[in-house]
Amino acid sequence: MSKRGNGEGSISRRKDGRYMARYTVQTVTGAKTKYLYGKTRVEVSNKLAKAIADRADGMVFGDENLDMNEYLNRWLRDSVRGSVQDRTFDSYSKLVTRYIVPAIGDVKLKKLSPMKVQAMYRGMQDRGLSPRTVQYTHAVLHRALKQALRWGMVPRNVCEAVDRPGELLGLKWKDVDLDGASLLVNCALSEGKFTVPKTKKSRRRIDLSATSVAALKAHRKRQLEERLRLAGLWEDQGLVFPSAVGTPLSHHNVVRAFKKLLKRADLPETIRLYDLRHTCATLLLSRNVHAKYVHELLGHASIALTLDTYSHILPSMDGGTASAMDEALG
Repeated sequence: MSKRGNGEGSISRRKDGRYMARYTVQTVTGAKTKYLYGKTRVEVSNKLAKAIADRADGMVFGDENLDMNEYLNRWLRDSVRGSVQDRTFDSYSKLVTRYIVPAIGDVKLKKLSPMKVQAMYRGMQDRGLSPRTVQYTHAVLHRALKQALRWGMVPRNVCEAVDRPGELLGLKWKDVDLDGASLLVNCALSEGKFTVPKTKKSRRRIDLSATSVAALKAHRKRQLEERLRLAGLWEDQGLVFPSAVGTPLSHHNVVRAFKKLLKRADLPETIRLYDLRHTCATLLLSRNVHAKYVHELLGHASIALTLDTYSHILPSMDGGTASAMDEALG
């Protein structure tokens, strides 16, 4: 056995011929022994060197099976309690218990994705919860995952990759070019106020299909007729999708109208508005549209987020790497 000092681990050969490295790490639940395996001493030695380097960088190991319910309880107990006022702690605990744990409590901390967090927020809105409640819930989850990032338990804070709602509700006709078949997303409606999306990727140009252009032209015609009929009552704010009198729509009313459309179309009422976005991306990727285009269309912060979110779609696509290589080499 090759031993190292100062907690640097050890390497030994097993009876089956493979090599094994053993080292100790500190996790949020205490010290744990970790093991690495390989066919050769060099392979295991390299793995051990990387593990020791990661340990020196403060990464925490041994929590692969930790779910969000258990992590959030630890976070509240070990990080939040005592660092904020009792009233604030109680508020955090209620948001975690009422909204976060029922939605994603059984998800592994390391497996939590932006899509799952977005679905949780969308579900809250679909149930008629106020935007402020969703916002507070987001703030608590963001803070919890920020601490997980500091502890080295996750590689990134997935809350930072979640899209902001209200892009369609904030869309104005001045940003729609029907002749050029495109529109600009540079405004969102949040809690009745128009805001500018935070990231540059969220502020983007979207090409419109011929079907979308035709639908928007018909919608524009009906809206102008409605304005004339309601002369004196219509509050013109230039919105593409306003209320019956031109004012901004509430998300709750949009969801209610969407449910009626689902019923008329004989579709399951479990379909959410946000599912339309995923359907769009899935259809495009399944037809071999380049992931970069889909990434720009969705406004994701990075193409890596798009690929991670829709990785279950990509394997079913026609990769053809072997035949493509044969063709390239003649």
